[in-house]
Order: sequence, then structure tokens, then C-alpha cells
Amino acid sequence: MFGFGFKRPTPSPALQAGTGDWLVSKNDIYGQPGSEQESVLLLKEGHKLPAEVLPRLIELGIDPTQFDLADKPLPSSKATQQGSIPGITKPARRSIRASQRVVVAEPTHKDIERLTHCLVICGFNLGMIHPVRSENNVEWALNKYQPDIAIVDYTLGGSDNGLEKILAIAAHPPEGLEKIILTLTLGSDTREVEPGIAKICADHNIDVLLKPVNRFALNKIL
Repeated sequence: MFGFGFKRPTPSPALQAGTGDWLVSKNDIYGQPGSEQESVLLLKEGHKLPAEVLPRLIELGIDPTQFDLADKPLPSSKATQQGSIPGITKPARRSIRASQRVVVAEPTHKDIERLTHCLVICGFNLGMIHPVRSENNVEWALNKYQPDIAIVDYTLGGSDNGLEKILAIAAHPPEGLEKIILTLTLGSDTREVEPGIAKICADHNIDVLLKPVNRFALNKIL
């Protein structure tokens, strides 16, 4: 694993929560997301959330003793839908995003500028977004910043080198990497992602974000 970057907080040992475990809030939990001075409701009493989210909540100053271990929700529950964090209100989601690091690997300054703008609108901290324009710098950026999210363009470095690079990342992800996104431009006569590319990405748990990027599509993936 890569040894660079800050040390991430870990859940309280008293909980003895591991991967795949779920927690439930004992009561309503309030906090001060971002630079806001007034406390807002972050979690409602009785809501369940995956234990993997707890380190992010600790970063927001939430006491881990306010949670108990819970039974895993049924598969039909909204809590198990991909990309959702049950019981967390909008201010809390934005605060979690504000603490996440993102590496953006795009071939042009215009692409980087547009993606960065969309990420900031979606709640990410500008200072936590790290852009690179060369495929040779992607691995360096992953080592240095240990991002939570990596966004890589399909044509980075020419042809389909971006896909090769992102597959290499998926095969050996750095510690802490939670989501991998491939950005892709469709041809003028094409309305859908090529089936072969779509299958490869699905098989490796890689999300596809079509260009031109907009904040609505990005927010949906995140």
C-alpha cells in the first residue's frame, strides 16, 4: 500500500465494527458542517448506515459512542442502494465530500476546469482537488494524495490509454480509494457507450461519466 498522505481516523474500538457491519444512531446527531456556525441535524435517530462511513463522521467531530451495531438492512431497503448513505442529511453529505480528496486526470486545461467547477458545486473542497494532464503523472498523484476518488479521461495519453490506466488502478487501488470514474466523449453519431467498454467498466466497478460533464450527472454518480 502507498505510505503517503495523512493518517485516516478509525472507528472507536468499543464498537468493534468491521467491513460489512452496519451501525444505528442512538439519537438525533447535530454538527457544524463546513464553516457554518449554527448546528444542523446531520443524522436522525434510528437510521442505519454502513460502518465504513464512520471515519468520515468522526472527521466531522461526531462521537462514535453515539452509535450501536445494527442488523444489516434487507436488500430491498433504500439504505443498500449504491451510492447512498442512509440517514445522512444534505449538509452532512456536503461536509463529507468537502473532506474527500479527488485526483482529476484530464488531457486539457478546459476539461480540468469544467470538472473542477462541477466538483466544487457538488460540495467538494477546491483545495482537495488535484489535477494532472499526463498519464505518467497519474500514479504519482495517487501516491502523493491518496485520493478517495479518481477521475480519468478515456483518451488520456492518446487512443484508449486512459482505459488501460484506470483498469490498472482498479486492479491495484491505493489505500482509501473509494470510487473510480472514467470520463468519455461519445461520437457525433453515437448515443450510448460502446457495449464492450460498458461491460469492462461494470466488471471492474468503474463508473462512466459522459462529456461534456455537468454537475447533475456527476452528482448522480457520486
